[in-house]
Amino acid sequence: MLYRLVLIATIVGVVLGLMSLRAWACSCAGTTKTGYAEAAAVVFTGTVTSVDRPLLLVRTSSVDPIQVEFRVDAVYKGEATRTTWVTTTSGAGCGSTYAIGRFYTVFPRRVGDRLDADVCWGDVEGAIDPQSYSLGAGYPPASDPPQTLRMLIVAGTILATFAFIALERLRKPPVTGR
Repeated sequence: MLYRLVLIATIVGVVLGLMSLRAWACSCAGTTKTGYAEAAAVVFTGTVTSVDRPLLLVRTSSVDPIQVEFRVDAVYKGEATRTTWVTTTSGAGCGSTYAIGRFYTVFPRRVGDRLDADVCWGDVEGAIDPQSYSLGAGYPPASDPPQTLRMLIVAGTILATFAFIALERLRKPPVTGR
């Protein structure tokens, strides 16, 4: 008798659980090319050089952020540096899907201090005709910021290592053979 009650409760729980699931899908309302360009904070073309996905063990959902690095060739709107990072999610989370080595025109929006891309925001694999998006001719990206801080950290670490070795040698008297 107890076995039947547990079995019935399990079946009812599964059915109710499945009934409460919502179907989530990306619904991209028809937007014009000009609309994509107007809504974007930046419009650029570039090649994907890296895609940093969350580790499989710590991934919690399809909307976990994915960082995509682009080598920017031309900018049509806003400011982008030669190396520009865009945040997206997996395709299941309505994010854009990018492949390393492929060339894209990207229409990211600014969310806080980062650029976000979405499958519904007009990204195109390949180049675009900027006039069809009501954009002007492309211009070169800005130079990447200098890596001064990184170089200072590396130099400081090297100097600290040499200083430590020198102090250790001064502290210990040399061993002489008899």
